[in-house]
Amino acid sequence: MSDERAPEKETMTTREAGRRGGLRTKERHGSEFYRQIGKRGGQTLASRRTREYWAEIGRLGGNTVKQKYGSEYFREIGRRGREARRRRQAEQKSG
Repeated sequence: MSDERAPEKETMTTREAGRRGGLRTKERHGSEFYRQIGKRGGQTLASRRTREYWAEIGRLGGNTVKQKYGSEYFREIGRRGREARRRRQAEQKSG
């Protein structure tokens, strides 16, 4: 027997395997493919869920943000939104 050993196979993490698979899919089908399957998935999910479901997850998400950033955060983003809307309206009127 010889002392030569077969080269050890390179191990790959799940993350790396997913990244490589995604890049390969992008090469084969293009980035538009991902937009199409994402849109189909979103439409399917939307058709299977009720308004109450979306309201509930919105409420839960809002509560999580409120706990993390506080009530003042919502006041601030509301103020910024109003200012942006007013600027856009002023720009439309002037030009």
